[in-house]
Amino acid sequence: HTNWALEARKRGYDPALIGYTDQAADPRDLVADDPRRNTYEGVLPGLNAIADTGMGRMGAPDGEFSRLVSEIRARAAAGGGIRLSGVATHFPSADEEPDFTREQIRAFHKILAALDRDGLAIHLANSAGHLGYRDELGFSTASRPGLALYGVSPLPEFQSHLRPVMTWKT
Repeated sequence: HTNWALEARKRGYDPALIGYTDQAADPRDLVADDPRRNTYEGVLPGLNAIADTGMGRMGAPDGEFSRLVSEIRARAAAGGGIRLSGVATHFPSADEEPDFTREQIRAFHKILAALDRDGLAIHLANSAGHLGYRDELGFSTASRPGLALYGVSPLPEFQSHLRPVMTWKT
């Protein structure tokens, strides 16, 4: 078996860090006999380029991000077996540092303004980001809700609005 990272490296792409979010086809949108319903083999899911907007330990900094995106797109166009499917950043402290988080939102928005975003998933918020900054994230097209899926709010004022998406029983 292989995966997108191994295939990218076979084709000469050796990044310091690549973010990944599953971009596989939604099985609810596929006909019953579509083979994509039964496997992840074949076409590799797309890459998500991660922008470092202040966290300092994940993603390409502002000055290098557009070059990273261009490089991924160039390799994809050359038949490199990869494709760019999204761009993202991460909020490390959206539950504790609102000024820092708002600066990250502004920085990411500035980075996005310089990109051709057509067809790209734009995602940046974890549970605290979605709950505490939802009015500022209208440009986001994908979601990474994390803790909220378990009915846990990192922001106490939203706890009464959440419940787990499922329960496990044995």
